[in-house]
Amino acid sequence: AVRGCAMISIAEAFPGSNDPARKDITNWFIHGGTAGQFTQMLDAAPEYVPEANTFAGSSYLGGDVGNGHVFVDMFASKVRYDGVRWLWYNSVRWVPDETGFTYELAKEVARRLTEMADAEGIDEVQQKRLRSEATRLRTHAGITRMLETAKSDLLIRVSPDRFDCDPWLVNFKNGTLDLRREELRPHDPADLITNLVDVEYDPAAACPRFRAFIRQMFRHDDFL
Repeated sequence: AVRGCAMISIAEAFPGSNDPARKDITNWFIHGGTAGQFTQMLDAAPEYVPEANTFAGSSYLGGDVGNGHVFVDMFASKVRYDGVRWLWYNSVRWVPDETGFTYELAKEVARRLTEMADAEGIDEVQQKRLRSEATRLRTHAGITRMLETAKSDLLIRVSPDRFDCDPWLVNFKNGTLDLRREELRPHDPADLITNLVDVEYDPAAACPRFRAFIRQMFRHDDFL
């Protein structure tokens, strides 16, 4: 269930869920559950954060799925897929990938697989598999299939409506301003911001022309 604009919460059990008829949310509502109770459960549920994959050579699955997992493990902090296009994080905001940045990152997976094959404790069969897949990932077809698999990973896939959905955050060149706290904080990819006010935020900056305009619009009524 979605809570907020960039947050997912999971309610694992509903009141009375020992009753088989109440395990599904639709049946739960039919048997007396209310929207208020459901909202309370979501508010109390912890935010769901998918666990990052950490793959050693011995646990490598192989094939397109295994390669996709390695790609996500390496680059989940740098790229997202919104169902239509890839985006990458440039340390300030998320921007559409119009230059093949994601594809270039994908080429690095072959190097990673080779490193995994050379690690201590890898048996001969797994070494051959890793080297074979590394060779396949040096082809366009191998890279394309790996990226297709990675698109559905929860650490990569993002619904388009989760970008720029917090109206209280304003992104500047030198940080993100949280209007609720009047606080400038470091850029954070978790904010899922694509917009940018292309100036540096200065809390001491004067704005005489804007203030004069506001006073004129309100006929110099300080109360308004």
